[in-house]
Amino acid sequence: MPLIAPQLRQDRQPVTLKLDVRLMTLLKHYGEFIASSPDYIVNQALLVAFGSDPEFTRWLGRTHPEDAGRIQELADEQPRAEAPARLRRRGPAAGSVSSARAGQAELGPPVVTR
Repeated sequence: MPLIAPQLRQDRQPVTLKLDVRLMTLLKHYGEFIASSPDYIVNQALLVAFGSDPEFTRWLGRTHPEDAGRIQELADEQPRAEAPARLRRRGPAAGSVSSARAGQAELGPPVVTR
């Protein structure tokens, strides 16, 4: 099962980027793997990166409060892909810091807390 779910069609704005050739090759292969466009994969990867960075979300809330809920809004609109078995949480080690997250069996879309 892929990490990124199949694409939903949404309005897009063109952007010109230069990627490392090796990354571009992997991007093309991943697109083939999940039958989706490079645009979709980059959008999803950015959403995961933004939603996984608590420092960024705090900064965004302070400096651009009008956009503070945007990451969660976008995440809520996305289809969910099941995390591969190798990425599923197996439960915390006794006394570990992650014990508070023990009930989360699988990774989901990024969640923003305010």
